[in-house]
This record gives sequence, C-alpha cells and structure tokens, in this order.
Amino acid sequence: MCEKQLVISSLLLPILLSLCCACSPRTIRDARAIVVHADSLREVHMVAQNEYDDSLLLAQAYHVLDRWQWFYADDYAHACYHYGRLLRSKDDHVGAMKVFINATRSRTRDHHILGRVYSNMAELAHLVGNFPLAYDMFEISTNHFLQKGDSLLYYYGLNNMAGELAEQGKKEEAYTLLQILENNTVDNNVLIKTLETKARACDKVQQYDSVVYYTNDLLSHGYFDIYGISMAAQAQQNLGNLDSALHKTRIILEQTNDNRYLISALYILSRTDSTLTSDSILTITSARADAQKAWGYSHGDLSRAIQLLEQELERQPDFGWLYIAISFVLTSGVLGYLLYRRRKHHLLLTDLEEKEQMQERLTQTIDDLSIRREEQRVQMRCDVEKVCSLIHESDAILTLFQWHNYTQMCNIANQRLYGIVDHLIPFGLSEKEIRLCILIVLNADTKQMVELIPYSHSGLGKFKYTTAKKLGTQTSNMRDFLLDLLS
Repeated sequence: MCEKQLVISSLLLPILLSLCCACSPRTIRDARAIVVHADSLREVHMVAQNEYDDSLLLAQAYHVLDRWQWFYADDYAHACYHYGRLLRSKDDHVGAMKVFINATRSRTRDHHILGRVYSNMAELAHLVGNFPLAYDMFEISTNHFLQKGDSLLYYYGLNNMAGELAEQGKKEEAYTLLQILENNTVDNNVLIKTLETKARACDKVQQYDSVVYYTNDLLSHGYFDIYGISMAAQAQQNLGNLDSALHKTRIILEQTNDNRYLISALYILSRTDSTLTSDSILTITSARADAQKAWGYSHGDLSRAIQLLEQELERQPDFGWLYIAISFVLTSGVLGYLLYRRRKHHLLLTDLEEKEQMQERLTQTIDDLSIRREEQRVQMRCDVEKVCSLIHESDAILTLFQWHNYTQMCNIANQRLYGIVDHLIPFGLSEKEIRLCILIVLNADTKQMVELIPYSHSGLGKFKYTTAKKLGTQTSNMRDFLLDLLS
C-alpha cells in the first residue's frame, strides 16, 4: 500500500511544481486586482461598452485564475463573466459561450455573478432565435438573483422571462407574468421595460394597433431604444401609416449599425420613401444584402455557441476534480507522514496519542458539520420564504410553477423548493397529495388549495389529515414537517 502511495506522490509532485513555477503569488494577486477593477467599472457604468476593455490584461487574468480556480473560485467566476462580455463585444460568440460555461462549472456560490452569466447565455440564445432555451436560462438567472436578494435584477429577470414567452406567441402567459411584476415593483425603469415587452407580445400576434399604442407610451417616457423604435416602424408600415414608418426608419438608420435592425429598416425605406430614385433603390438594396450577409455570418457563429450550451446542458456532472482533490489530499498526507517519520528516525507516536488526536479531529468534524447543516437549514427556509412572498394569487402559482403541466410543475418545484418532489416520492403520495404538499410549503390559503388541486372545500380537511398520516405527522404540523424534510 505504501509503495502505491509513493508512486502517486511522484506523479503529482511534478504537476504541483509546474503550477507553482507558471504562476507566482504576485501574478495571482495582479490577476485578482484586474478582476476587482473590472467589477468597479461595471458598477459605475452598467453598460457593456464602458466595461473593462483591455483585452490582453483581462485575458491574462482569466488564464491565470483558470489554473487556480479551486482556490479562487469567486475571482475566477468574475473573470469568466468579464472576459466573456469582452469576447461578446468582439462578436466572438463561441469563445464567449465557452468562458460562460466555465463560470457555471466553477465552485463559486456567488449568486450575483452566476445570475449575470446565465443572463448572458440567455441573450445569446435569444439572438439565435431559440426562445425556449433563452427562457430557461433567464429563469435560472432570475432564481440566482432571488437567492442573492437583489430585487431589482430579479424584476428585470421576470420581465426577460415574459419577453421570451412573448417571442413564442404566448401573449397571455407573458401578460400574467408582467402583472405579477407590476404588482410588486415601483421602479420606473422596470415598468418602462414591461411596456416594451407588452409591445413585443402584441407584435408577435399581429396586433399592430396595440404595438403602436405601447411604443407611443414608451416614447412619451423618454424611451429611445432601437428595438422598440424598430417594432413601431414595422407596425406603422403594416397599418399603412407610411409617413410615420419612414420617420422612425430614418431614426434607426441614424442611430445604429446593428445588422438586425438595418435589414428591416432598409426594407421599409425602400417601400415607403416615394422620393427615392432608381439608383438610390439599388444602393439601398445592395446595403441590405451586405447587412444580411454580415448577419448570416454572425448568426452562424451564434448557432455554434448555442450548440455548445445545449451540449453542456446534456453533459453528465463531472466529478473528476473531486477525485483529483481527494488524491492530492491523500498523497500530501501520506508524503508528509513519511517525511515526518524519517526526520524523527522512525519514532512512532504512542497508541494513546494517536487515539486522542483522532478523537479531537472527529469531534471537530462533527461540530463543523452540525454548524454547516444548521446554516444550510436556515438558508433553505429563507429561500423558501422568499419564493412564498411572491405568491399572492393563484395566477402567480399557475404561471411560476407551470401548474397545469404536472411534469413541468414537478421539475420547477424541485428547482425552487430544494427537491421537494424527490423528497415526497418515497412516501407513496398521489399526484393530488404531492400538489397539496407543495401548496402547504408555499403557504397557500384554503381558497387557493381548493382552486388549484382541485378539491371540495368541505373535504379538504379530511384530505389534509390522510396526507399527513401518510407522511407520519399531524395536520397542524405539516408545513414544519415538510420544511424539515427539505433540509
């Protein structure tokens, strides 16, 4: 056994020495400082074009921290975020997606940065037109912001989720989510974004009068985003309001170089401007063809990036790092023990000393685990109560938990409520009994339970009693029992 351990040690030591030579503590310190600076710029400017733009230094910081991510997981995740954003700004969507995926694989528990990473993944999925995937990524991002307790970014996330529902033509579902959002925030910027999302939802179902209504409302609030103006221009053209469509089209051409909007704007211009000569029309047609070609190239790169994301989502969890870490710890321990014995001329500790040390370590480990478990239990309860605070109406539960689709509901409940369905399965509960338990954890009232299970009002008490009996508890103690089960 000792010979095998010595062989492992001899293999790992060169690797460790090479890492130490490749990256000194000073280099690590410099890399972390670059990441901190990038964070400060993001907090000040909050827009991509004003974020950290020194490609070389940021790339160096990312690669340094990549080698030391086990020890600096949070710094590494932040480096991934900033470097990925930088690659996006340079239209390297594949490179950006690889870096974002590395952030999700890291050991960080920084919900704020993970929320931003998943939001960027969602944006890339949106650009390629994969709206269901974009919705899923925005949902993960939003859940991270919720766990962080960042209400502003959480509300922006809900709006983004509604936007992806709108893109799929699910206007009513989008409006239900927006209603929940409007009932819970007074932030003017968030409310303005909800108007844009409503316009988007109407546009996708060809309700162009409503698009004009909402975009005019946006403009009255000082809104000047190219996306909204582009929607307004297309809606005005579809309604036959050519002068208005032409006016907004000229604004788009003056304000952006984004090929997505140029393609549509140039088309509207060629169809609405009666003053154009044949040469002008040819020039516009050529410019539109160039924009389509450039967007086609970018779309191809985006598609490859989304393929990487889909492959990552299908990938089985990789525990290789854990095995390496265990091997490293074991090898280090064995090597240290052998060196200690050699330095002390093979003097052995007494059996009593060994037992005392082992007992101390065991006691400390048990104490640490107890503290950690209690912290996890408290955090779990806080997270669950945050979710409950958002549930004021049955419609909220219907939307957030996809209540009418039992399979999707179970998946969402597992994600939001610490694997509640998986914990309940061993008790042999029926579908209605599982739905009842979820509603009890969500602190739903009797009216909501009757509507959503559904079940008769008179028989609900007996139904709770039989369910509690299956769980091995009492009706009055069901919620505490279920919350303890999650922890």
